Amino acid sequence: MERKVRARSESAAFVLIVIASLVLANLMSLKVFGRVDLTKRQLFTLSDGTKRIVRNLQDQLTITVYFTANQPPPANDDERSLRDQLDEYRTVSGGRIKVVYVVPDNDERRRQADSAGCEKAPLQAVDQRQEQATIQEVYRCVTFEYRGTREKIAFLPPGVQGLEYELSSIIKNLSLPAADRERTIGFLGGHGELTPEEGMQYLPQLLEQARLSYRTRTVNLNGGENDVPSDIKGLIIMNPNQRISERELRKLDAYLMRGGAVAVFAGGVNFPATDPANATGTESEHHLNDWLSGYGINIQNNVILDLRATDAVVQFGRYRGRVRLVTWPEIASFAGGTPTAEDLRQQGGVDPSFPVTFRLPGFIATYPSEIRIDNARRTAAGGTLKIFAQTGPRSILRTNNFSIDIREILQQGPGQFTNATQHGPYPVGVALEGEFRSAFAGRAETPADGGAPAAPVPAGNVPERSNSRARIMVISSGNMFALDTLRTIVQISGGQSPNLQLIPNTFDWLSQDLDLLAVRAKDTSDPAMRADVSDNAKRFFKWGSIAGLPFAVAILGLAVLSARRSRIKDLAKEFRAKA
Repeated sequence: MERKVRARSESAAFVLIVIASLVLANLMSLKVFGRVDLTKRQLFTLSDGTKRIVRNLQDQLTITVYFTANQPPPANDDERSLRDQLDEYRTVSGGRIKVVYVVPDNDERRRQADSAGCEKAPLQAVDQRQEQATIQEVYRCVTFEYRGTREKIAFLPPGVQGLEYELSSIIKNLSLPAADRERTIGFLGGHGELTPEEGMQYLPQLLEQARLSYRTRTVNLNGGENDVPSDIKGLIIMNPNQRISERELRKLDAYLMRGGAVAVFAGGVNFPATDPANATGTESEHHLNDWLSGYGINIQNNVILDLRATDAVVQFGRYRGRVRLVTWPEIASFAGGTPTAEDLRQQGGVDPSFPVTFRLPGFIATYPSEIRIDNARRTAAGGTLKIFAQTGPRSILRTNNFSIDIREILQQGPGQFTNATQHGPYPVGVALEGEFRSAFAGRAETPADGGAPAAPVPAGNVPERSNSRARIMVISSGNMFALDTLRTIVQISGGQSPNLQLIPNTFDWLSQDLDLLAVRAKDTSDPAMRADVSDNAKRFFKWGSIAGLPFAVAILGLAVLSARRSRIKDLAKEFRAKA
């Protein structure tokens, strides 16, 4: 009897100890806990850029989520994804982020959602049993309040692609001083360039779909009468086909010397048409080299032809045929993993360490030109030069006869590429960053009437050196973002346009928002199925899943049962010995 009482007491004590341990572990987990993300792409882990943004918060940020319950599929899964992601934000913030969830299921809560600026929108629900579709109006709203300033996502579109970028962008914007919250990118106009109003009308929709909080503005220097606005985050010069005057170039350089950022997309040969198989070009007249050469960067008047290109079906009169589009090279990421500097020099391609091309699979350069570096001038200018995009090792140059006919090129055979005495890789993307000497330092402004220049003085109010870090990027393909070009790229790339990703990357680089660039570079897309798995491997995984796992569980169960029986026998022997 005494032995039974003692056994019961020990069992009760053991249960109490286990309960106390669980309670203590839960209390400790409120302060200290960890999670392991086993997904290859770290889908459930915030990017380093987001962590830096959240940890820089100086005060409490309140995030309120207004989400209608039981939304029609597949939108109903988004609430759980949003909750999980906001839990990560709250954890990383160290208590500076408070998340409140409101289900607008009555009049009072719906009025609360409406007063917060939330929008109610319809989603289609399909009843498989009744074989009919109904419309359900739902709230999918997230509001943010930080130090008296409010922002909101009035209606969160179904799907979580890009959600981390949008949340982090709003949080960072709220944490900035009011004067720094407006993020505007300028586009130079007045010389036939592509701008959001001419040739890039898709840009507002692209920014909206990518959830990018940028605004755009066309900047006209009016022959040098106007300065580049100081309130823009950066300036893009996109495929000018008319001369940019020296006075205007000096205005661009003055902006750069004030710590500005400029991205140039321009080739040395201008092709008005966007046909990769048949087009006629002329030497460009933009005169950008009059400015860029001061930094050792020269866009050559040539066209690069490269076998590293996409195959496509093109029209030849009444016939269609599949050809290699050597006139539109694919500047691809390195196939052998992360490339070394020597790999890039030998094989070309995209440098993934550069922010604009970070995690970019590549892009298509339409009629690109060689960028030649003058090392003496580049060294004199200062700063750090980065070559981040190059054509393939079998690329060649065409320096004259810019009437391009893809059939004539291909009829000459591959020998023109493999047997060429001069071949690539050729640089098509470079960037210069740092505090450097003005391209016009010591150069007098050339009079408009073509007379003799004045004495060498810092004309045009261009400082001799930049007063803070400045940046300039040059990609020697000007027409790669034209609407007609993108349509053609979509056709030859199987429904996708890799070039579009360069635009938001460039925006973030211009605005020096490397944290957000790191966030958006995170790949949250569904992984592609591997095509190189052998039939034997497929059978192994198939039958391993069907029979192997159950068999392993059965063996484990038998082992545990055998151990338990052995333990019972030992206890019985011990009990009999004591009795």
